[in-house]
Amino acid sequence: AKLYSNIYAATGEPLFQFEAAGEDEVNLALEKAKQAQKSWAEWTPIERGRVLRKTAEILEKENDFLAQLEAIDTSRPLQETLDVDIVSARDCFEYYGSIAATIGGEYMQMPGGSFAYTIREPLGVCAGIGAWNYPIQGMAWKV
Repeated sequence: AKLYSNIYAATGEPLFQFEAAGEDEVNLALEKAKQAQKSWAEWTPIERGRVLRKTAEILEKENDFLAQLEAIDTSRPLQETLDVDIVSARDCFEYYGSIAATIGGEYMQMPGGSFAYTIREPLGVCAGIGAWNYPIQGMAWKV
């Protein structure tokens, strides 16, 4: 497998090396995600909301550490990652965790006495492609 370097733009020095995922790793990740999604779909919206709110709590607790990593990885100012990136991701998880139990379907009366309804439920696995310069925010928005 080919190794890639993560270069710190401020100094031009490599921070670390990593292997890009190949087809086998991607297929394994998809299979594991599909298995996990089945369990996730069985949880109640209240339970799923708790997980999202717990994620928000962890992001808040680890804000300073994660902001430092984010600043180095994205070559952006620490003040920006401290005050925006992790906080924004936390807010996203907190918001959706708080409303998870309130998201429901809709009932609509149709002409002629019939009706239609919708059900909101987890359907499956999807992939999200994020920007290199806002990885934590992008991840939160896609989850």
